Amino acid sequence: MFNPFHPAPMTAAQLRRRAAARAFSVLFLSLSAAAQWSATEEAVFQLSLGGFGGVGSAVELEGATCVVGYPRASSGLGGRAAVYRRNANVWSAEQVLQAADDGAGNLFGGALALEGDTLLVGARGTTVSGSGLAGAAYVFVRSGGTWTQQAKLIASDPEQNAEFGYAVALHGDTCAVGAPQSTTNSTLYSGATYVFVRNGGAWTQQQRIVPSAPFNYIYGSRSGRALALSGDSLLIGAPLSFDLSTSTISAGRVFEWVRAGASWSQAAVITPADVPDGRQFGCSIGYDGARAIIGAWLENELPTGTSVGTAYVFRRAGGWQQEAELPRTGIDNGDNFGIAVDLDGARAVVGAPNANSPAGASTGAVRVYEFDGATWSQTLALAGSSTAVNDKLGSAVALDGAFLSAGAPGASVPGFSSGEAFVWRLGVGPHAYCTAKTNSAGCAPAVAWSGSPSASSAAPFNVSANSVLNQKLGLAFYGFAPVAAPFQGGWLCVEPPTRRLPSLSSGGSPSGSNCTGSYSYDFNAVIQAGLDPALVAGADVFLQFWYRDPASPSTTGLSNALHALVQL
Repeated sequence: MFNPFHPAPMTAAQLRRRAAARAFSVLFLSLSAAAQWSATEEAVFQLSLGGFGGVGSAVELEGATCVVGYPRASSGLGGRAAVYRRNANVWSAEQVLQAADDGAGNLFGGALALEGDTLLVGARGTTVSGSGLAGAAYVFVRSGGTWTQQAKLIASDPEQNAEFGYAVALHGDTCAVGAPQSTTNSTLYSGATYVFVRNGGAWTQQQRIVPSAPFNYIYGSRSGRALALSGDSLLIGAPLSFDLSTSTISAGRVFEWVRAGASWSQAAVITPADVPDGRQFGCSIGYDGARAIIGAWLENELPTGTSVGTAYVFRRAGGWQQEAELPRTGIDNGDNFGIAVDLDGARAVVGAPNANSPAGASTGAVRVYEFDGATWSQTLALAGSSTAVNDKLGSAVALDGAFLSAGAPGASVPGFSSGEAFVWRLGVGPHAYCTAKTNSAGCAPAVAWSGSPSASSAAPFNVSANSVLNQKLGLAFYGFAPVAAPFQGGWLCVEPPTRRLPSLSSGGSPSGSNCTGSYSYDFNAVIQAGLDPALVAGADVFLQFWYRDPASPSTTGLSNALHALVQL
């Protein structure tokens, strides 16, 4: 029997921003009238060294670490990747990385993947054994505050122009590297993906992946142009793949490959409900294991639209099911919405690098979305404090909890290399969502709160449910994603797995059956007890109350739910 209460096992200042201090916030009222979202610009990363370009062509973000790639260089140099670290709300440069065999035109920093103290950097322009643009990828590991190169990865069959390293993905001791220009069985540019595994400090190739029949030998499909990895599941974008059933050119598709033991096999082919020509579905992918966001940057669906772009969210439910095509408020012709995407739980971000703004043409834009268990809604529209003509903000995006990074590689920065990247801290006050179940006394219990959720404040954050049946046992349960699923005659608003808080008596009138009961917890005490490692600053928490209602057909009652973003 389905049990939603089952617990889960569970550098320098000049590089960081210009001399003028800037605090920049964007507010957008979400469709939930009680939820006012904000984004505070915490940092602007620029490169004080001359001779480099494309700063912000790739960005990666995890916890207190942000990495910015700048793959283009002059004067015979290769690209670079700058690592920044957040401490006491201040971002500072930690280290600038380059390949040990640095070479001109290697495009090092054009793709990034970060997990913990391991960083994977793509360098698709690297020459291998005399083959230009064969490509490579480099693994770096951090000890203390120092990064060192652990490995250089190349394909077992390096070939000219394969662009191995165009896309990279990393999870634990497994990584994937895309070579979208690779040739298989004389089929040019069909693409390939290479999986490597780490044992100790040594990386070895585990498998070369090309799509299974009938998609294996499609000219120019560019399989491996986008990658996302979660555990033993790998998503591979082939954005120029030809649709065999409809003869649709460059429709694109995404392949899921899964690993059993040491072998990978194709498990699913993901395509959207609509199949327009030339949209390049699969040009970008964000994936958290349960959901995937997939971009189609050349989609032309708007009336008279060209290269508007779009992004789709898919959810794994048995197979893959399309959950939404994201709304594109303020997006227009040529914006290339969807060229960069990322997803973290109930939050998604999409870049539109050619979007216009009052500042001028192709300044770029970033859109943030939230899922309330039923609907994906746009909550924020972001622009950098210095965004100008042709900056192309949103060419790269990265999302981790309450932090978001975006690159603007076209930015012109006097005295600096071209391009910049931004980090925002997202914020929202606690707010209610979902629908309570009317109890046997005719009341709909409602969540309430006072204070703010915090990982460090001594002040309480009291969460409660009112209009509950009197003298009944109940409890609160929480999780890290919303859902709207029928359950026990009402709605389950928190996606399993969930964690339970201790049961309480509702109190209220000592006799009879009425709605005078209530429950209350200090959730900051729960956060700061340290018993749940997922309850950290930046975590989105979704909480609902459950209680006994003997006169109800299910004998249980449910409140509506609370969404709270844990602050520092």
